[in-house]
Amino acid sequence: MPRFYALFNHNPNDKIEDKLGFNLKQRLYFQPDLQLLHVNEGLEYLKTLWAEARSGDDIAIVTQRSYHALFGLIFASLFRNVAWIFDTPDCPLKEAHSTFQKYSFRWLISSLRGRLIYRVIQRADLIIINYSPERFRCFYRGDSRNVHFFKNALPHLPASRQLQPMSAKNPIDIVYIGHGLPGFGLDILIAAIQRYNQNNLHTNTRAHLHIYGHQSVPIDDVTYHGKVPRAEVLSAIANAHLCASPLLQGSDLEYVYSIKTMEYFCYGNKLLISQVQGLTEQFEAITSNDIYFAKPGDIADWQTMLAKAIEDIVAGKQDTTRVLTAFSAEDKNARIAALYQSVFRRSGTEKE
Repeated sequence: MPRFYALFNHNPNDKIEDKLGFNLKQRLYFQPDLQLLHVNEGLEYLKTLWAEARSGDDIAIVTQRSYHALFGLIFASLFRNVAWIFDTPDCPLKEAHSTFQKYSFRWLISSLRGRLIYRVIQRADLIIINYSPERFRCFYRGDSRNVHFFKNALPHLPASRQLQPMSAKNPIDIVYIGHGLPGFGLDILIAAIQRYNQNNLHTNTRAHLHIYGHQSVPIDDVTYHGKVPRAEVLSAIANAHLCASPLLQGSDLEYVYSIKTMEYFCYGNKLLISQVQGLTEQFEAITSNDIYFAKPGDIADWQTMLAKAIEDIVAGKQDTTRVLTAFSAEDKNARIAALYQSVFRRSGTEKE
């Protein structure tokens, strides 16, 4: 049996059970031969790979994104007994388009790096992609026979979940988790909530936005909680009336299958989300009256859909059961585990 080594950025505060979605830490749940090599702990990981590669035994190097892909390429090119798996939950261009101001120097460098990764991974023995296939094919020009697409998923989900009746206390609590960076659309969400409240001064219903993961100057109708422990975030999700994901078009964020929105849905929340490709594909197999799509970047439409969602909350309209099968990673993980093993014809032989 080949051994698998995954290059992973190490955060000492991370717990494996907290790393949801199709990332390399979750692979530990179903790929017992996988060993994490933390690249932030010095060059020991390169020494390990070098020794294993020179042993002559079959090994596979698993990389997720960034410069780690270059190490996969180099080792797989130098040693016939080394296979390279590129397994990523994110589009390589996502960082550039979500983190930096467009056309800034850092945006250009990050964009070039992302495009370089698309070139480099053409040499990978196996490519596992967890975002929209259409976007991947815009940049990838290699052999597609070793490329496999999976929608992102969560581990250990039941097939369905019964929901408790939602209490429409005032104000209506809306939760947003994430950045205020370009592409995330937070300013659109804030503007829609403030407009809704201004137009409903004569009623007793108001909306209040709670933002986790981002800090800014205090403003009306918004509470910034900053970065807090994950347990506090999950508690906020569980107690919210509505969770929002206002992603914009024009960045690679719109093609990603969002872990956050899956968590929102699995906890029983109503969702107010952008009608972008990734989120649309993510929920295409879900039949629910608790998902409200709004046009990305359109404040007026976000205000309209927000009003519709709040109207349903006040009226007590909600699903009584959530079917979660589409978001379960169990079946997908089994298929990915088989793909991992397939990078070699059989133990002790030359890779394909």
